Amino acid sequence: MSKDVISDIKKTEDQAEQIHKDAMEKANLIVQEASIDAEDIHASIIKKAEEDGQTRLEETRRQAEEQIKGLREENDRTYQELKSSAERRMDAAATFIRERIVTNGNS
Repeated sequence: MSKDVISDIKKTEDQAEQIHKDAMEKANLIVQEASIDAEDIHASIIKKAEEDGQTRLEETRRQAEEQIKGLREENDRTYQELKSSAERRMDAAATFIRERIVTNGNS
């Protein structure tokens, strides 16, 4: 009978050891899968961030180009106004000079 008890204890210990090994293998597999999942998630997050950054960069560039276009149009209007004003003054100055010449020339 003691041999049977010892045999049962040995058998139980072997089963416990096998259960422990199986559990460790499953735990290692879970850790490996979790690591792979984490790497995939990390790569996905990086890709999404890069895409978002590119989208924001393009939007900012588009807004800047619109502002530049508006500023150029405003500068063109200001230039034309100043040019017209200068031409009117030039005409007035030419008339004034002619009048002075005629007035001084006839004195």
